Amino acid sequence: MRLIALLGVLILAGCSMGNILRSQDDFCQQLNADYRQSFERAIQRELAEEPPSGALTQPYSRDLWNDYWNDRIYHMWQIGPESCNGTWRGASGPEMIGYMLARRESLNLPEIKLDQRNANKNL
Repeated sequence: MRLIALLGVLILAGCSMGNILRSQDDFCQQLNADYRQSFERAIQRELAEEPPSGALTQPYSRDLWNDYWNDRIYHMWQIGPESCNGTWRGASGPEMIGYMLARRESLNLPEIKLDQRNANKNL
């Protein structure tokens, strides 16, 4: 039994060390590969009138979704060639946001009410 517990601890420690040793470039590559899937999962939750990630214990509301999309827009807007120590090779933040907005529009989801921090972005 102790051997099984020791193996479990070593496996968990190995996974944690693997995550610690991942570089910023690895994170950037993952973000670039996953952003469309991430947007699509969120859009499908919104279509199903479920709350967004980060608010799963709350009931569905347009305000929660506006907050969620405003956060995504704000945090992704600056992504570009200078990101990730100059190793970014994917779509720019505005391109990713444009994809998300077009996808939402194609599904007839309501327009996002931009908050103050995003009001100056030409969306």
